[in-house]
Amino acid sequence: MANKGKDSSPDYLIGAIAELKMEIKGLRADMNRVEETVLKERLRAVEDTLTQNHLLVYAGQRSQSLNQDIGLLLKDDCQNRDKCLERYKNTIEENTKVIKHSGPKVALADLDDRIAENELMVEKTKSQQCGNCFSNFDKKLKREKRAYQEIVLVKDINNDTKVHNQTLDIPFLLQNLFEPLGNDSRLKILSIVYEGKKSFSELSKIVDLKAGHLAFHLKKLVNAKLIAQEASKGDYIITQKGLALIKEMLVLQKQS
Repeated sequence: MANKGKDSSPDYLIGAIAELKMEIKGLRADMNRVEETVLKERLRAVEDTLTQNHLLVYAGQRSQSLNQDIGLLLKDDCQNRDKCLERYKNTIEENTKVIKHSGPKVALADLDDRIAENELMVEKTKSQQCGNCFSNFDKKLKREKRAYQEIVLVKDINNDTKVHNQTLDIPFLLQNLFEPLGNDSRLKILSIVYEGKKSFSELSKIVDLKAGHLAFHLKKLVNAKLIAQEASKGDYIITQKGLALIKEMLVLQKQS
């Protein structure tokens, strides 16, 4: 009778199968890590695209009234008015180009640089005739930055906090989420501002509410940080929290 080779022994086969299972398990773990990384990158790309789209909508609407907005910052009787109007307008338009070609986060950094550059001019012209206009434009740029920060989704997906083992804070959710949205008009306002910034008068026409009623609903949404106002009596824009909530509602709507 021929002796069985070592490679065909039951113990060897069992050991080889165990090693193979371990290798397969390791490969699966590697694949899961790769899939998780790819998924995060895709999610980050979607976030960046959504953010850029909203910034472009905002920039497009802003460009329609750019001459008028900047004109209000300048003195009517100044001989340099036209020159400064062109300078300030170009500053905003150059930043808009950065939004289109480099994305929202780069655009925000670019705006910071333009604010710093203008602040130097504010200091240089503080005691001169031009000082007031540079100061007004400084406020304009900082309002732009606040608007950008409300729109730009700067959240790092890798740093998301896990919600495991956390309980729902019912009173908090009722006050800060469900109560502000528990009204047809407020939900409609949120969806309208999601499409682009709107003035008080524009919202009044679209939602068909009297000034007092509209102000009441807007205050609820602002207090809940779902929308924000660019400045006193300025246009209303959606916040990062409002954007996130709209996206979740769209997902739930699709699933339903």
